[in-house]
Amino acid sequence: MKIVKKISEKVERFLELGGIKKEIILLCVSGASLILSLIDRRRNK
Repeated sequence: MKIVKKISEKVERFLELGGIKKEIILLCVSGASLILSLIDRRRNK
C-alpha cells in the first residue's frame, strides 16, 4: 500500500504544477507514446 500512496502523492504534485510546465510534460509523454506506438506497429508488419 505504500507504493500506491507514493504514486498518488506524485500524481497530486503533478496536477498542482503550473499550466505551462504541465503542458510541456504531457506533450513529451504523448510524443514518446506516439513514437513507441509507431515502432511497435512497424515491428508487427
